[in-house]
Amino acid sequence: MGKRREALEVVLRKQSELVQADAERLPHLVAETFIQALGVPHVHVYTFADEHALECSAAVGCAESSVRPAVRFAVGEAHSLLGRVAAARRPLYVPDTQGEPHWPAAECEGRSAFLVPVAFDDRLFGVVALVTDVPDGIAAPLRALALRVSRYVGGAVEVARLLIELRQANVQLQPAYEQFAAQERLAALGQMASGIVHDFNNVLTPIRGYAELLLTRPNAAGNPDQVRSFAEEIYKAACDAAEMVARLRAFYRPREAEEQLTPLDLNALVEDALRLSEPRWRAEAQRRGTSIQVVCQLSPLPEVGGLEAELRQALLNLIFNAVDAMPDGGRLTIGTRSTPASASRPTVAFGRTPAAFVCVEVSDTGAGMDEPTLRRCVEPFYSTKGDRGTGLGLASVYGTARRHDGQLEIESAPGRGTSVRLYLPTVQAAPLAKVPTSEGGAVAPRRIVVVDDEAGVRAFLAIALRLDGHRVVEARDAEEALALLTAAAADLLITDHGMPGMHGLELARRVKERWPHLPVILCTGYSSHLTIDVPLAHIDSLLPKPPSLDALRRAVARVLAGR
Repeated sequence: MGKRREALEVVLRKQSELVQADAERLPHLVAETFIQALGVPHVHVYTFADEHALECSAAVGCAESSVRPAVRFAVGEAHSLLGRVAAARRPLYVPDTQGEPHWPAAECEGRSAFLVPVAFDDRLFGVVALVTDVPDGIAAPLRALALRVSRYVGGAVEVARLLIELRQANVQLQPAYEQFAAQERLAALGQMASGIVHDFNNVLTPIRGYAELLLTRPNAAGNPDQVRSFAEEIYKAACDAAEMVARLRAFYRPREAEEQLTPLDLNALVEDALRLSEPRWRAEAQRRGTSIQVVCQLSPLPEVGGLEAELRQALLNLIFNAVDAMPDGGRLTIGTRSTPASASRPTVAFGRTPAAFVCVEVSDTGAGMDEPTLRRCVEPFYSTKGDRGTGLGLASVYGTARRHDGQLEIESAPGRGTSVRLYLPTVQAAPLAKVPTSEGGAVAPRRIVVVDDEAGVRAFLAIALRLDGHRVVEARDAEEALALLTAAAADLLITDHGMPGMHGLELARRVKERWPHLPVILCTGYSSHLTIDVPLAHIDSLLPKPPSLDALRRAVARVLAGR
């Protein structure tokens, strides 16, 4: 009992080494385990050189001259004892090797040997030869113990073999996986890029269209109301584009608590969306020789709390989806109504519990969706339109509903069209001006240096500041700005961040070293990233791009206060 317990303790200690061994070291560890557990003087381990032959892959306790790894022993051949053991999966005891005609000296020197197969289930790892220098040197109890040790070792070797194969498979699959992942990333980026292009084209249409009207119809300038109307449409579309850029960094992010909601007239937004989308549902349909009838059913509504640009874009997406679903023409119905809060529309975030919701419903008489499509229609990049679709329309509307603590319901069936209902809570919030005015933010005229490598941005900032009475000097890069500041004193520096050569933060650092009391405004499209990751010790204010006239005036007034 003592010998058996000691042998099993050795095996248990060696198991962790066996399991973690690589293919080259594993046979040697098997030999070590047998020799330490059983105390025999010599152990040879024979493993498969190929599918049909064994060769010596490790030897412990043997003279180096007695190991001949180049010799191979065919499995199953009558003249090879090792081949017989491997074929039959049964142990074989040779009391005296000198009296055994099938024991060639090339196999293993010694006077007695016990050949033990090491296997797990039907998988044979190899054959272990326990060898002594005297005849009949391996007694029956030791042979029985050797069989028990071989079973434990066989299990550990099988685990090691599986891990070795897994590591080898990982190495072989890694290039293919990396190539597949790269292709998937490129495909996703391509789909996202096409979706961004689609949405930006929708936003740019009124900007370009109304600007062309102003340029090609000079007589419109004689009608101030019409000019102002065109300018308001251009301004709202530009704000939508700026909001779209801000939302690209987090497609499904939840709304942050500090984002301010504006009281909105949802009916007015619906009318805006119908007017902006009219070229799509009227002109394009007529060019195809079809007709889309638009039915607008608006009910009196309480105001909803929302982000105007985001909700307008969501309505446009719903209208465009409905139009795309009716290539041969049909009827598009858009309506609004109030609806009480219910269990299906639970308490919304930030502690607000609305008494009611408002609903905007967009319906079409198109082909409709089957059940599998309906289940996936709000997944990003899932589209049934082929090359014409991006799979971002309904997904972005769903994201908008979530960010407004609302809900999106979609009802559709093949041949029965589709109805999409967007529910929004009636939550009040502090009002924000929709169109900029010339009031507020005025300060005494100062000398201001404006730095931006983009001529259009630089020109806008300079013109806006000059209209407020400031003396503006323009610089195309940081080096030119430093030269201007050295030549004449200034009251304020407004600099872009991302410029070739010296960037805005480095310029601000150098300016503060030489003119520590000169205020610096950093104008950047990455303001949220900078406030988190970059120390802004040299910046007095951040001005997000694209800057509004009101934001520019407020930033200038804030940093110049008291100067």
